[in-house]
Amino acid sequence: MKDITFRELNAGDLYFISAIADAADIDLKVLGLGSKDNESLGLNILYTIFKKIHKAKKEVNEFLSSLTGLSVKEITNLTPKSYMGLLKQLQELKGLMELFQ
Repeated sequence: MKDITFRELNAGDLYFISAIADAADIDLKVLGLGSKDNESLGLNILYTIFKKIHKAKKEVNEFLSSLTGLSVKEITNLTPKSYMGLLKQLQELKGLMELFQ
């Protein structure tokens, strides 16, 4: 897989996050919001998204497409390992975890 870079987050990304949470029935309050431990919070969010990704497949792929510049088709054609790598990169994206504190 070629190196895929993420753009910086912007205010419009809040809509993607809200759509993912809504589609996957993720209660953001139970994920550890307000936690000062970004690593634990990030892993919790990543695990929850992965567990419910079938419910928010479209929304997650559109968000990843927006962040990377890849098309949704390119995102869906990634190998499982590469796709999970993108989700891990997403967890580590500067500013993302701060949205949940």
